[in-house]
Amino acid sequence: MKPSSASIRRLPDTREPSARASLLAVFLFYAGSVQGQEPQLADAGEAPQNRVSLNQSLSQSDIARLRAQASGKSNAAYIAYPQLILNGSATPHMLPTQVYGQELAVETRELEKIGVQFPTPPQAQWQTLNELGIAGRYDNNAQQINLVVPAQWLPQQSLTAGTFQNNTPVQRGQGALLNYDAFSTWQDDGEKTTSASHEARLFGDWGALSSSGVVRWNDADPDTSGDYVRLDSFWRYTNPDRMRTYVVGDTLSGALSWTPTVRLGGVQISRNFASRPDLITFPLPQISGSATLPSALEVFVNDLRLTEQDVQPGPFLLETSPRLTGLGEVQVVTTDTLGRQVSQTVPFYVSPQLLREGYWDYSATVGAPRRFYSARSNDYDDDTVATGVARYGFNDRLTLEATASASESLTSRCRGRLSTLAIGRQQPGPGPWRGRSQPGHPVGGRP
Repeated sequence: MKPSSASIRRLPDTREPSARASLLAVFLFYAGSVQGQEPQLADAGEAPQNRVSLNQSLSQSDIARLRAQASGKSNAAYIAYPQLILNGSATPHMLPTQVYGQELAVETRELEKIGVQFPTPPQAQWQTLNELGIAGRYDNNAQQINLVVPAQWLPQQSLTAGTFQNNTPVQRGQGALLNYDAFSTWQDDGEKTTSASHEARLFGDWGALSSSGVVRWNDADPDTSGDYVRLDSFWRYTNPDRMRTYVVGDTLSGALSWTPTVRLGGVQISRNFASRPDLITFPLPQISGSATLPSALEVFVNDLRLTEQDVQPGPFLLETSPRLTGLGEVQVVTTDTLGRQVSQTVPFYVSPQLLREGYWDYSATVGAPRRFYSARSNDYDDDTVATGVARYGFNDRLTLEATASASESLTSRCRGRLSTLAIGRQQPGPGPWRGRSQPGHPVGGRP
């Protein structure tokens, strides 16, 4: 009848090393003959007896512990909870650690909770540092464990260089205002011209109502002298959460940098990035790097220092200030705690005409074209015109653009793109044209 458990008491060893090795081989052979059982080391309180219970299969950590005990490196294993020092940076975490002689085993799940990303999932809850490929040292007096892992195993840090605005909630008020302007000119021949303009506005939670006009007195044109001309009358409402603006009344159609605008009297829905001044809509230069030890990071733009900040161990992604536009050069210098410096220089080109990846900009307008603006008050064409433009950030280097318009006597489509590739200007590709429409002009973005 097979025993359900067995124990071996370690006696003072006076044998030669070869005899002890033979005894260990016999012990391991006997332990393997007991199916479905695993040795468990005795508690620290039973250290003098140094017992091993066989009730489950052997793991790599168990074999390492038995090897350490058989070689006389320790009397028993115990679990400690030292403070974790990760790549030279002190953390507030206590890492459960099994200590048996010179062997150390750590709880892998705790390292994953801290943010360590193993290239392959750990095979067991407890694994030795050699199994994980980690360098480490345990200080029993200070109760600290120092681990050094590859920088790419640590979570990425997002850093910014420069000043970025914070999002401030919109507070709407109620009221009214009146803007006005008047001037007069006299010529040498005695001819006099006088002009006065105004804008009246009501605003509240529901939006804003606005109307503007002008009146002129001109001695050279007595027929129109003193006539009042209405300029624009409209209702406008902006939703900052959706970054969307609604207009009913006189408005300008949306346009791209290479297409004209049209004055219409109608309805418009458009994206309004201006309602979120904290939002950076164009791509900024980004610099990636990594630090194995805690380091100081310095950023120079065109040989002028922009910022200096501390970097924790691990990879980092640095985004520069939105004030940087045009062509330039960024230099990043990292200095670790040992005084070693690493310098990286990256050229950049920033264009506010581009959109960040995934960003949409659009405008759609339907209405009647206005004629003789600022000369007549209510002269609108009989045709109804619909216009629309759209821009999409395909990635941080390419922005796609398209526009379309239609009316009873006019239909046109056009598309284009803006790119930071230094291969010359990108040309818009015209679609089918009919009626009185004209093809677009070259894209205004520089290479």
